[in-house]
Amino acid sequence: MNEAENTLTLPKEVSNEVFFKEEARRIREAFNNKSNELDLEYLRHQLKCMKSLATSLELPWDRFIPILFRSLTLYMQQPDININKRKMVQLTAQLIDCITYLSQSGREINALAVYFDHQIDDLDNLLAKNEEQQGNSVIVES
Repeated sequence: MNEAENTLTLPKEVSNEVFFKEEARRIREAFNNKSNELDLEYLRHQLKCMKSLATSLELPWDRFIPILFRSLTLYMQQPDININKRKMVQLTAQLIDCITYLSQSGREINALAVYFDHQIDDLDNLLAKNEEQQGNSVIVES
């Protein structure tokens, strides 16, 4: 039985917590983050930052594309000089394509903002329940 099948038998609250902790772990791993912040709080902070970024895109992006493209290729080249330049240029071009698409897609931006709001609300509820449970366990121990 794999992990996905295991989570199907868990209560919704527990499966939400497993999902959010796994997402926080993946984001920390991707960004090589070693802060002492709790996983769920770290994920909530990242979601708020992503929502802020998505909702603050300003038009027109078209005139900034050459500057962004050159800056990103130089940035990606700096950490590892041996990186394949063709792959670096392709990745940067894909990123610029995504930025251009998002800057011209108001509906998707609104949908992303709503999605991030739901995720943040779910995390807030989960954190509140965890704090409540910790408070109850402290009272029982006393």
